[in-house]
Amino acid sequence: MSGLPEPILTSWQRSQRQGVDADTVARAATSTLLDDRLQRAGERVLSQWATSLEDFRLSILVADNTGMIIARHIVDARDRSALERVNAAEGFDFSESSVGTNGLGTPLHTGEDIFVQGSHHFSSSLAQLACAGVPITHPNDGRIVGSIALAAHIEHSAPLMLGMARHAGQQITEVLRSVQAAAGTPGSLRLSRFEHSERATILAALQEHQGNKLQAAVDLGIGRTTLYRKMRALKIDETEIGTAGNSAPSGSE
Repeated sequence: MSGLPEPILTSWQRSQRQGVDADTVARAATSTLLDDRLQRAGERVLSQWATSLEDFRLSILVADNTGMIIARHIVDARDRSALERVNAAEGFDFSESSVGTNGLGTPLHTGEDIFVQGSHHFSSSLAQLACAGVPITHPNDGRIVGSIALAAHIEHSAPLMLGMARHAGQQITEVLRSVQAAAGTPGSLRLSRFEHSERATILAALQEHQGNKLQAAVDLGIGRTTLYRKMRALKIDETEIGTAGNSAPSGSE
């Protein structure tokens, strides 16, 4: 693992702790799509990008907050077989706990953008791909509701993929906002089973460390800023932790 960028290394370490097999291929997801608004928003944005990407050997994938791929657009038919071989298709689980470090699952865990190139993927099955992934946030509360990634064969990858993924992710958030406005209701994608599980895990880590955010974040393999954001999104407050919310000095991360 020597020489890996720090975010990739941290993700690899999480993948190992979770017992992910480095030779694994994505499996069919066991979760059920509870709200199709994200899927419809993703499909709308992907169709808008279709023309813009005609000159690129890129594919776009959208996952829900469990890591299940719910939408996909392949620009060049030559790339279809490569994606099919690794099950990068609707209905398959690309969570970090399933296939390790990747452009869809890792942003769901960290809440941060990531560019995973070739052998930086934890699973050897993805070593021929480069993936730029970003989280998709809810327009009301900033909660992570999914992720979007641009994927390409490693030979056709480019740094601009990450900026493109960010833009597409922001567009999906705006589509969700417009759908809610049209419905005339605040609208909030329902808390999924995955989020209930994540909430319980975060709360347990905070309680174990008596409210110390820095130590809890280290145990969870995320930054303290990300922990605070997740606490807000999942509505974890100090009364549940059962302490005064001890924290590290403000300069720590």
